[in-house]
Amino acid sequence: MMLVQDGRELADVKTRAQAWVIDITLFTLLRGLIELLNIPNIALGGSGVLISGGILTVVLMVAYLCILPTLTNGRTPGKAALGIRIVTLDNQQLTMSRLFIRNWLGYIASGLPLGAGYLWAAQNETRQTWHDLAANTIVVKG
Repeated sequence: MMLVQDGRELADVKTRAQAWVIDITLFTLLRGLIELLNIPNIALGGSGVLISGGILTVVLMVAYLCILPTLTNGRTPGKAALGIRIVTLDNQQLTMSRLFIRNWLGYIASGLPLGAGYLWAAQNETRQTWHDLAANTIVVKG
């Protein structure tokens, strides 16, 4: 069933989940490649100072989840591959601060109670997860 919000066709839950799987796979491969090539040590001039794996992961996640979608009209590689994107309900520019709320604070809220915040999209008429609700966003086709 096609659902529309303000003239925009909403992405279905299955497509959103598939995009997430693509993004997690790509992120994991990227993270592993960077670690394998020892890029943090090389970038620091081989000084022997290693960037903690946790710090590197956070930096990559901010780039992947907050900066990249700001530059690509609400798309991560997974969303782009499946023809969906994040937009604001109020037709405002998608900002890094809004994406931080959605993709960091909101993901935590959505995931903590046994993923209830993600499952919320399956029963809610705007297909919004809790992290979408927190950031006033929806995911649409296009």
